[in-house]
Amino acid sequence: MCLEWLHKTSSAENETETVDIIKAALENACLLEKIAANESDYDRDEYRQRAMECEKFAIDIVEQIRASDSGKLYKIMDIKGDGPLLNGNHENFAESLSLLKMAADTQRKMFVTSPKCQFILDEIVYREWPMWQDKGLAVKTLRFLFHYIFITSLGVIIYLPLRLILKGCLCCKSNDQERCWKLRRLFELPYSKFINQTMSYLIFLCMIIASTFQNKFQTIETGMSNIELAALAFVVGLLVQEAMEAYRQGASIYFSKWWNVVDTLIVLTFPLAYIVCFTARIHFKQWKPRETAFIAADAIYSTASVLAYFHLAHIFQVNSVLGPLQLSLYRMLKDVLKFLAIFFLLYIAFATGVINTYSYYVVSQEKLKKDGDPDQYPAVPRYGNYTEAFIGMFWLLLGSVEDDELNVEDPAFHLTSIFGRIFIIGHAICTVIVALNMLVAMMNNSFNRVMENAIVEWKFSRTQMWLEWIDKGNTIPVPFNTVYYILYIFLPNFWKTCYNNRRENVRGGDGNKRKARMKVMNGLVVEYLIDRYEDKWKEPMVKTGATRP
Repeated sequence: MCLEWLHKTSSAENETETVDIIKAALENACLLEKIAANESDYDRDEYRQRAMECEKFAIDIVEQIRASDSGKLYKIMDIKGDGPLLNGNHENFAESLSLLKMAADTQRKMFVTSPKCQFILDEIVYREWPMWQDKGLAVKTLRFLFHYIFITSLGVIIYLPLRLILKGCLCCKSNDQERCWKLRRLFELPYSKFINQTMSYLIFLCMIIASTFQNKFQTIETGMSNIELAALAFVVGLLVQEAMEAYRQGASIYFSKWWNVVDTLIVLTFPLAYIVCFTARIHFKQWKPRETAFIAADAIYSTASVLAYFHLAHIFQVNSVLGPLQLSLYRMLKDVLKFLAIFFLLYIAFATGVINTYSYYVVSQEKLKKDGDPDQYPAVPRYGNYTEAFIGMFWLLLGSVEDDELNVEDPAFHLTSIFGRIFIIGHAICTVIVALNMLVAMMNNSFNRVMENAIVEWKFSRTQMWLEWIDKGNTIPVPFNTVYYILYIFLPNFWKTCYNNRRENVRGGDGNKRKARMKVMNGLVVEYLIDRYEDKWKEPMVKTGATRP
């Protein structure tokens, strides 16, 4: 691969024809893994091995860069050369990590978690936050509070109109934007965005907690309390934010990350609760607490409140202790879903047997009563009812069962009680003792597997999260982002035209940047070859007395 690439580089007429060898190796690794996933013969392991070799090759090329020469690393990771690490500006943070982002999107975990990739990721994430990772929890918490309170008050007054002006005004050149950087960095740096959005979400959770004290807040005629209506502003802001992220990333990449799936459930369930409540209010023209629609709206809102807390698991990924733990929880939940197929098979099988046994007794007693038999008994066994039987057998999983509920009053149906007990005992052995213990073993296996690869798995998940914060444009925290987008929609159209023209004028010099990057890559490939084959060259050279070219 190295020799072929060096040959093509030397014979290429222009730089645009030159293939990026690192990017090509990662793409080949992704393609080989896809082939391995679809193959059903003995070649699957070979394809997977080749994929690992291609990815390892890309890692070895990048690892040739010395720690003291970070400029080369910046050039390699920045495919187009538009990022701030090369240009010295404060725009397009994601461009400085374009190669890393491509590797993360193609699930190249070894490359993403390699030391050089993690080094440049931290360069962007903790930009202008020196030594932040070494701070204690108390210092970080106080800084978070101060930062958010200061940012919130400042954002509404200054930053929001300033961002609108910088977004569209032609007269605001790059020099003006640089002069405003001290203010902009409080919103636009990746870690600043993380702090602002996290603290804003914590306030949203506090409002949800406050809504549980409904007797303390006035409930208006819509059926919701004032605090629940105030939380609607955060719900709208979250809905706008996630909709823009899904559009920007694309549906396939967006939903490939589990925290985005959770966020989608949150931003869909909360609006559904408000829609049901407001629709019921319009239909009935007043709040009627006993109507099913209002009760359903409250139940949906309660479900959304439960889901809202799972968003914090996404935030835990920044911590080296909580990150692997929440990742293991996610893996174990996936195992639970696989286990449910076997569990429900056993559960439904024994439940059906119990219901058939006792339902025959119920029907028999009704027949005897209809025929006027004086010896008939009331048909009241719990397991004769389909719903009650399923609920009762579920509580049996937790050890709650009453032997009297298995008896029947008619002594002629003594065999019914015997078979009912046999089915319950079989249910207890197969589901409670065997199946649940198998589930525990599966979860332990998942936990151990994640812990064995904790560094790679957690770093990859953490990198995916940070790439979103670096790339996303939601610099204004919820719910103020809604105000910003409303104002931006009503901006004059010529501002947008001027903004597009200004971006076209900024472009240029890509050819020189690409040529400099290819020169660095060429040197790394040559150094890679020398490090691995120099010893093989020395032996024949010593024998012949030749010198190395």
